[in-house]
Formats: sequence, structure tokens, C-alpha cells
Amino acid sequence: MTRDMDLIRNIMLDVEAAPVGQEINGNLEYDGKDQFEIADHVLQLKEQGLIEGLIVRDGRNVPRGYVIWRLTPAGHDFLDSARNATFWNKAMTELKKQGIGLTIGITTAYLKQKVKEQLGLTEDSPTQN
Repeated sequence: MTRDMDLIRNIMLDVEAAPVGQEINGNLEYDGKDQFEIADHVLQLKEQGLIEGLIVRDGRNVPRGYVIWRLTPAGHDFLDSARNATFWNKAMTELKKQGIGLTIGITTAYLKQKVKEQLGLTEDSPTQN
């Protein structure tokens, strides 16, 4: 199964939109995506430390379901860089053009750098984080 960065972004946006204290219990739906693919992407988000939650696995250890409690601080940072759809689409196009594998880490670093550039922050700026 290939990683779908748009699906990852959509999951993150839905987690952020959920009311505080409300769990997401395996009920996310996206056109053309089955629950196994969504569960696998939730697992990737958990493994990257972007969300807190529980992954439900079958007897073969394959992700089949999930419960998401919240975004982590790293998850909020990712989403702060990825929220704007125009900015996101431009970044995805540029990264794909360069033939770079779209990992969560590379995508996050790229988006953060572009946000800094847009804000006029330089290497010498006091606010680098």
C-alpha cells in the first residue's frame, strides 16, 4: 500500500476539527478509501508521533481499526504548515516534480521552510522553531 499524503492531511484536519474530548472511533470516511487503508494511514500518523490513539489489529497484525484521541504538539505543527489547501497543493506539486519521496518528515520540513520563507524569516532570525 502506498502512502497518500493527501489522506494523511485529511485525517489530521478531521482530528483537529473534532470537539475536545471526543474520540474518533474508526468512523472516518474518504472517497475511494476503504477502512483498511485509512487504518494503515492512522497507524503511520501514530508511529510518526503526530496523533495519540489506539490501533486495532487482526490476527495477522494488520491494522483494521483505530481510535484517535488527539493531535500531539508535533501533529499541530504539521497541520499549521499544511492547513492552507493552496499552499499544500503547491508544495505537493513541487516535491513530486523533484522526484523526492514524500515522507511525512520531508513533507513537514519542506512545508515549514516554505512558511518561514513566506514570513520573511532568515537563517539569522531569532524565531527559528
